[in-house]
Amino acid sequence: MYKEIRKQINPNDWYKPSEIAEKGWILPIKGKEAKRKYDFITKLIRLGKLPAKNRSMGVWPHYVVKGYDILNFIKDL
Repeated sequence: MYKEIRKQINPNDWYKPSEIAEKGWILPIKGKEAKRKYDFITKLIRLGKLPAKNRSMGVWPHYVVKGYDILNFIKDL
């Protein structure tokens, strides 16, 4: 599965958590609903387990994750 995902991710591009959830690159252990996948990814970011940048200038965060960090995260699973 890692090899298939690796072909889809450009290590130099930035991806929103919603894109990561939609593509199914990082999935929670239980549940496959879109909301649950998105929440799982944002939780990983908030806990510091998935490196991301916050590009927001306001109150609510707008995270983006570098493709390289996604590949490193799923490789370690």
